[in-house]
Amino acid sequence: MKRPMARWACLLAAGVVVGPVAAVIAAIPGPDGGCAATALLSASPITGLCRALAAVLLAAGAGIVAARLTSWRTALATAGVVLAWPAFHTGRLDEIIRRQQSPGVPWTLAAEGLVLAAAGFFAVRSILRQSRLAPEGPASISADISGAAAAAATGLFAAGLVAQNHLAGQCFAAALAAGLFGGLVGHVAVHHASTLSVVTGLLLLAPLAPALAALRHGGGYIDAVYALSDLSIGRPMPMDWIAGVLLGSPLGIAWATSLVDRGATPRPTQDLQSPTGDAGDRTDSLENRVSISP
Repeated sequence: MKRPMARWACLLAAGVVVGPVAAVIAAIPGPDGGCAATALLSASPITGLCRALAAVLLAAGAGIVAARLTSWRTALATAGVVLAWPAFHTGRLDEIIRRQQSPGVPWTLAAEGLVLAAAGFFAVRSILRQSRLAPEGPASISADISGAAAAAATGLFAAGLVAQNHLAGQCFAAALAAGLFGGLVGHVAVHHASTLSVVTGLLLLAPLAPALAALRHGGGYIDAVYALSDLSIGRPMPMDWIAGVLLGSPLGIAWATSLVDRGATPRPTQDLQSPTGDAGDRTDSLENRVSISP
């Protein structure tokens, strides 16, 4: 009973205590004094970036505490819940474009995403090291790279299907879907890939997605955003990607682990047969039931 209670206590504290604090820390006004801003697209980019990194550091601290009390999956989800608060308070792409009117916005978002992805990487690495239940990494670097690539490609596809507009809920749900299905496919396709490599591949979507949107539209980027015909994967903000990946990837990897372990479970043999036949049949039936029960 202690571990389930600790799990829910960590998630509850992240949602109602630590998360709001992270939102206050990361909050910064835009160049015009409004709320349509991100860390680098703000009145003070250096200050904004420092505040965003402080929020990630706070989330990492909450995740490390959760890792010591529960498991690495709950710890990553706890960090994701904390960062969901500043993610929902981040300015949206259409609002930022309307105020700044600059085709360089996606490249600035890509730079911001790269910095936050690096911070997220070190946060995930610290959490996995502190967890008593952290899985062992593989010996193959090629498996890590393949798992990260499979996770990133699947995450882009899932996010593109979900992000149908620029609203905060849609963008966060897109990043959450990327973490969920990217973690699932990345671990199933390359089940020897480490958890850190799969999550890292998903974190790299924060700089990759806006860069792809900028390359896709070029000089017509502003018109595409106004017409809602911009590349859908470029709509989530960098903080959306980091929070959604941390929150969704543990569940996806858990599903993948369950599928891989179930597929690797050997079937019971038919060697146990009693002289009468009935007892052996009953024993074999019992073994079947036990072997497939979760």
